[in-house]
Amino acid sequence: SAKVADNAVTGAKIAADTIEVKPHIKPGTLYPAWEGFLEDNSQYTFTDYSANGLAVNAYGDSARHTTARKKNHSSSIKLNGVTDYITVADDADFDWGTGDFTVEMWFMPYGAVGTAEVLVASNNSGTTDSEFYLRSENGRLNWARGADNLSGGVSDFNTLDTWYHVAVVNASGTITVYKNGTALYNFSAGSHDYNPTDGFSIGARKSSGIYTQFGQYYLDDIRVVKGLAVYTGNFTAPTGPLTATWSANPFGGS
Repeated sequence: SAKVADNAVTGAKIAADTIEVKPHIKPGTLYPAWEGFLEDNSQYTFTDYSANGLAVNAYGDSARHTTARKKNHSSSIKLNGVTDYITVADDADFDWGTGDFTVEMWFMPYGAVGTAEVLVASNNSGTTDSEFYLRSENGRLNWARGADNLSGGVSDFNTLDTWYHVAVVNASGTITVYKNGTALYNFSAGSHDYNPTDGFSIGARKSSGIYTQFGQYYLDDIRVVKGLAVYTGNFTAPTGPLTATWSANPFGGS
């Protein structure tokens, strides 16, 4: 039978620089790990970039940063719609009273569009219901704070794998919901006094003391502004990262 000389393999040499190092340890290159990213924080760490630097905590099986979908940054937040949600510590930042405010974000529905999927909410301790919540109901937005305020369209936000910019603005007692910079609908703010006791949440809300109505979304640039209606008319949806400078809309429009 044919034989291979003992030194035919062990004696052969290949120049070290012709063999590529395994990609995940290639010098000078950082690769995402399981749709996550490693930048300032790990893929499971979330940061409040406001001046107050509030504590942010993630819960569930897989709430994380992912590079699979991104809008204005190197990654986005991914929530699985089953167990995932994020909380921000209670603070006076969320005590809007009856004054002006702006809540805005980019979000992308994926997987399926459900009947009650929360985007953001402010919550109360014990078994008291949420102070408010913004959720998608079969692609229609509902800003609920004691009563429902549902958008009139039947398919406003139900296209999967599509980024939407949404802004909810209270300007002098009138709340307007904007889709991609265009006013979608509005309603009276009434006399509701926003004064939650258990912080802010992303991707779920508290009801009877537990978190529920989980949203299956990618999200980016979630910003809450107390005391100011950032947008007072149609505007150009942000084309870059949002900042803490709220005095005017830098992207155009009112």
